[in-house]
Amino acid sequence: MSCVDAAQTSTSGPFKISIASIKDCTDPAKPYMKNPPVTFQSSTRNGTLSGNITFLRDTRNMKIRLRGFVLNDGKWEPVYLINNLDCHGLVLHLVCATMNIKYDRKECRYFKGAFKTSITSAEDCATRDRPFLKTRPMLFHPYIQNVHGKNTLSGNLTVFKDVKDVRIKVNSYAYRNDKWQHYHSFNNLDCHGAMLHFTFGALKVKYDKKRCMFFKGFYSFRNIDVNQLQHMWVSAMPYGRVLWRVESYTSGGLFVCKEFDTITEVGSS
Repeated sequence: MSCVDAAQTSTSGPFKISIASIKDCTDPAKPYMKNPPVTFQSSTRNGTLSGNITFLRDTRNMKIRLRGFVLNDGKWEPVYLINNLDCHGLVLHLVCATMNIKYDRKECRYFKGAFKTSITSAEDCATRDRPFLKTRPMLFHPYIQNVHGKNTLSGNLTVFKDVKDVRIKVNSYAYRNDKWQHYHSFNNLDCHGAMLHFTFGALKVKYDKKRCMFFKGFYSFRNIDVNQLQHMWVSAMPYGRVLWRVESYTSGGLFVCKEFDTITEVGSS
């Protein structure tokens, strides 16, 4: 969760609160989990709070701690502490209702959020981990089309000569606190796996799965539903803006590097 900076209050009694800023805690009481079950992204505008929360897997017995501080002579002084809030209590029940969070109150179980993804751009990589081959064996040109109000992916793939042992590396990045934060990696994928088998099928690329060889030719594809394709790859994603970087290479070097900017929202899978 995040720490909220509220305006200083000098007296008790009836009150109103507006949010001045919201940011990650600089000194959390406990270290962050390496693989957290939930992510929380929020922003403030004109004193109100907006954002999204993503449950990456079903989570039980989640608890929340609230700590309040007042700024006094340039120092934050603690004024209250609320420990171990869980879904059985009224406070967290009201919070969940306000944030549209689905959960089983009896079992204190929060459900993994379904998602839908739309694509907003497909561009060459801004930076690369390795240089391109001087003579690339294939070129990949994707572009976005709007079909009945829905963004889809179209394009073409040109294979200049038969190429074997092609591998693909995929990284995803979630946009958090005005910067890209690494989210997930798929390393050294090859044509023997199911993920690329489905992907190459959507791209209508001819290849020899046994030898992992792509045959010389010009391949075009139209109106690929990126949301359907992404659900073949992952079962959960953080809501908000997500960047996918796709690199294709052989032992000789890199020949394709593309970045796909997407928006992930609440939706059915």
